[in-house]
Amino acid sequence: MMPMSVTLHFFAALYLVSHTIHAQNKPAATTESLVRFSILNAGIEVEGTMEISNADILFNPKDPAQSTISASADPATINTGIPIRDAHLKKSDYFNIEKYPDVRLQSTGFRKAGRRFIGYFDLTINGITKPVILYFTCSANNNVLLFNGTLDINRLDYNLGEKSIILHEHVKIRITFSDRTAF
Repeated sequence: MMPMSVTLHFFAALYLVSHTIHAQNKPAATTESLVRFSILNAGIEVEGTMEISNADILFNPKDPAQSTISASADPATINTGIPIRDAHLKKSDYFNIEKYPDVRLQSTGFRKAGRRFIGYFDLTINGITKPVILYFTCSANNNVLLFNGTLDINRLDYNLGEKSIILHEHVKIRITFSDRTAF
């Protein structure tokens, strides 16, 4: 059996301006809003994407401790550029999309760290919830809000495949979200 890569997706969309912003069940506004992931498979970095399905956001950059974010990504949208791999990742030995149709991210706290923010979240994949830390920046440019965040997870913590000498355990996740509708 050919080793398969793992993708991880989850949350995106931190709206940032000079005041508190609130959006409820807001779908991702542009095609630029994606979760990107990478993992080593047989020593080669494999990359892919997953779409953000919705987000409920209350974020205040001046008082991040009072902010909340809840978001979901859709594992059925996994795209690694190899359809047979994508189909395998949707099955029960990875994302099990029939039983778990979304990946959820729920904030538990935020703090500012220089020019960036640190978000503390509960990440749920395959019915397993673990705390994670997301490092992110938000900026406004030409009436577009841009969010960039990164986090690393161990795929085995979420039953994403089995231990393997070919497929690495650590998944790098990068979230890019841009929104023109926040202005």
